[in-house]
Amino acid sequence: IASLIYVYPNPTKGKVTVIWDDAIDDLVVSLRLIRPDVYSAILPLTIYESDGKRKAQIYITGALGYYIINIQLSDGRELNKKVIKI
Repeated sequence: IASLIYVYPNPTKGKVTVIWDDAIDDLVVSLRLIRPDVYSAILPLTIYESDGKRKAQIYITGALGYYIINIQLSDGRELNKKVIKI
């Protein structure tokens, strides 16, 4: 499943798009932005469709550094994607 979820641009200046295949659309439940050792925030999940893919945009307003986008799936699994803010 991890290969069906993409995060771009990476590195980013703040705006990140998470995109996933329609085949797993019913599995994606929530997105959480984590700044290790600092904070964790559940993000509002506004999903739109483009080119047959599902997308959500995230705005990282915190300090420069690395973040983790935690993707919660309906079957209890979690996926993490590392993002660097420059």
